[in-house]
Amino acid sequence: MLHKDVLMQDIDVAQWRNAQALLLESAKERRRIIVLHDSGAVRKVAHSHGETVLSPPVRVDDPVAAGRALYEANFDSVEFVAVFERAAFDAYFAEVQDSWDIDEELDAFVQRTYALLDRYPTGMVTFPGAARSTLGLQWRLGASRDDVVKAVAGFVESGSTVVLGVFNEAALWASLVLTFDDAGSITSVTTADPSEVELAGDPETVAAAVVDWARTKHGPCSIGLFLQKAAAEAFLAAEDKAAALRAASNNGSLILTPVPPALATALA
Repeated sequence: MLHKDVLMQDIDVAQWRNAQALLLESAKERRRIIVLHDSGAVRKVAHSHGETVLSPPVRVDDPVAAGRALYEANFDSVEFVAVFERAAFDAYFAEVQDSWDIDEELDAFVQRTYALLDRYPTGMVTFPGAARSTLGLQWRLGASRDDVVKAVAGFVESGSTVVLGVFNEAALWASLVLTFDDAGSITSVTTADPSEVELAGDPETVAAAVVDWARTKHGPCSIGLFLQKAAAEAFLAAEDKAAALRAASNNGSLILTPVPPALATALA
């Protein structure tokens, strides 16, 4: 879905930062304890924020049990524990590098970097939660990559642009402007440009202006979807995305302009 040569330019820093805060969760921002060992011999135990680690292991024979015990002993000061075996750590990153295909879509490669963690169930361990859903940058989409690809195929016209926006009251707080090629791959990622379009005011007026701007800059726009921030957070957390959008529409937190027929049908 994300083209291997995707263009990312003219991005407004504030909107991009807000979009990341809404859509991504970084393991680096979470309080954690890291244990590094060589076939059980502990080489390092460290807290990400420099806090004292209670009951540190001197040997790791069962990494899952060690992670659980360390998490429970330090429950008030950590969000997760990672237990890495040095050889497995090196092997994982070597496998990630070897798996890269220069011609594949970028998100397919990123997805595989997380899936490969499952091949190291005792060497790359986190507690609580599996390593693939804990480490790195985690999407808060509440949907799989396959779900997103399916939604794009069903609602986005080939060779068009999609504008996604989040309002904080009467100001556009975050936006993504995504241009798709005829194969359904994203070839350009940017944000609404505050130097070229007004981002504060009546949300309906601002949304219409941003979509018009996107058409001028990036060609046909098949979807302009704007939500108030609380509604966007509820949408991302919801299992039933259509129901979440209907609820936002009913309480005035959703703006769709234009409204593709397939999406209108799905929300009816």
